[in-house]
Amino acid sequence: ASGGGEKILKTHEEWSEKFGKIDDRFANFYNERVLSDVTFIVGPDKEIVRGHKLVLIACSWEFFIALSLLKLDNEKLIIPDITCNTFMCFLEFCYRGKVDLDGKDVWGLLKLAHRFNVKQLIGICEDFLKKNLNANTCIEFYLKDTFLPDDSEIKMKIFEKIESEFATITDGSILKYFLDIPAQKLHNIAKSEYLTCNEMDVFRNLIKWAEHACKKVRLDCLPKNLRKILGKILYEIRFPIMKPEQILEIQANYPELLSLREISAIGKFMLKEKDHCHGFKFNSREGRDCYVHFFNGKLGYSDTFTDRLSISFKSEQPMKFVGFRFYDFHESRPIRIVEPHFCKLNKTLVNWTLTRFESVNSSYPSTLISFYCIRFQEKQDIIPQQWYELNCILDEDFPLRNYTSPTNPLESYDEFNKIHLKKGFNNCIPSLIFQN
Repeated sequence: ASGGGEKILKTHEEWSEKFGKIDDRFANFYNERVLSDVTFIVGPDKEIVRGHKLVLIACSWEFFIALSLLKLDNEKLIIPDITCNTFMCFLEFCYRGKVDLDGKDVWGLLKLAHRFNVKQLIGICEDFLKKNLNANTCIEFYLKDTFLPDDSEIKMKIFEKIESEFATITDGSILKYFLDIPAQKLHNIAKSEYLTCNEMDVFRNLIKWAEHACKKVRLDCLPKNLRKILGKILYEIRFPIMKPEQILEIQANYPELLSLREISAIGKFMLKEKDHCHGFKFNSREGRDCYVHFFNGKLGYSDTFTDRLSISFKSEQPMKFVGFRFYDFHESRPIRIVEPHFCKLNKTLVNWTLTRFESVNSSYPSTLISFYCIRFQEKQDIIPQQWYELNCILDEDFPLRNYTSPTNPLESYDEFNKIHLKKGFNNCIPSLIFQN
C-alpha cells in the first residue's frame, strides 16, 4: 500500500512540522516509507505494506521476537490470511493508539491482536463485540471464535448467549449461520447442561442441521441418514425427559430414527420401571446462573442499621429468577447468623433455602463480611418489560448495616443481561441471580 512517503521531506521545516510533536511522532510515521525498515506481504494478493521496527516492537513482545530475533528474508513478514485493509487498520492502531471499528473487520483485527499480543487492541475489539452480541449475531460470532483461547471472556459470552437463545437461533436470517456450524462445535452446544429451551426445541434444531448436512452430501433426508449424520450428537438429545406425546410425534415423523430397543428403554424410564435409560442422558438441563449486581463499584457500608432488604427490577427478555445474595458486616466474634423472616416477590411469598459462606476480611480494619445466598425453592418466571419488587425482612435481632458505594446510585443497568434495577427506601439487595 503506497503512502505519503512517496514525497521526500527535504527541508528542516517540513520534517519538524510532520514529526515534531511528541504525541504525533509515531502517528505520523503510519504508512510512511521514510525510515521504514520492515516489509509486510499481506493477503492473497500479496500487497506490500511498509513498517518501522521501533514502532512495532514498542507495541508487543511478539513483534520484538518476529522482527529482531528471527531471521527474516530481507526483513519481510508474510501475513497471508488477513486482508490488506484489515492489516492497515491494525497498523494504524499500532502507530496511533486508537481505531474506529465501525464498518471494519473486527474479527480480523482481533485475530491480529491475539497473534501479536497487542493487549489494548484485544480489549477494544472484545468490548465492541460484546456490545454487538445478541440473538442475531451469536451464531455468526461462534463460527469465527476458533482462534480465541478457551478462557477468553468474549468466547465464553458468545457460548452463554447461544445457550440462552438456542430455541430461536434457527429463525429467519440466523438459520444460514446455524446450518454451517461444524459437527464438533454443534456437539459442544448439544451437550451443554445450560441450554434454556425445552428438549423438543433441541431436537428440532438438530434435525434442521442434519437435514441440511444430508443435502450437502446429496443424501436423502431419511431418518437412517439423519441418524448417521448426527452420530454422537443424537445421544445428547434427552429423549427420556420429553413428554410421551412428543416421543410419539418423533416416531411418527421420523420412523427408525430411534431403534425399537431405544424406544423401549425410553418408555421404561418414563413409566419409572427403570431409574436410568441406557445410551441417553436423563437429567434435566440446569440452566446457567447469571449474577446481576446493583453496585458496580466497591461495596461499603454506613453506620445506619436496617432489617429490611428490597430492590425493584425489570428484564427486557424472558428470565428465570432464582435467588439473591446479601452481605453482613460485623466487627467482632462470635460471628452472628442472619436469618430471613420472609421474602416476597410482588407481594407473593416465596419459599427459599439459605447458604452462608465463610466470613472474610474486608478492606475495613477489624471488619468481617459474611456472604449469604438465598435460592428460591421454585424458579420464578419473569415477564419481559414488567417491573418486579423483591422484599426481604430479616430476623429483627440481626439488622444489617446499609450498603453504600462511592457513587451511591439510585438506578443501575446490566447491559449484557438487559436488566434494569432500582433502589428503594430500604437497604438495597446488592446482587440478584437469574437464569436465561
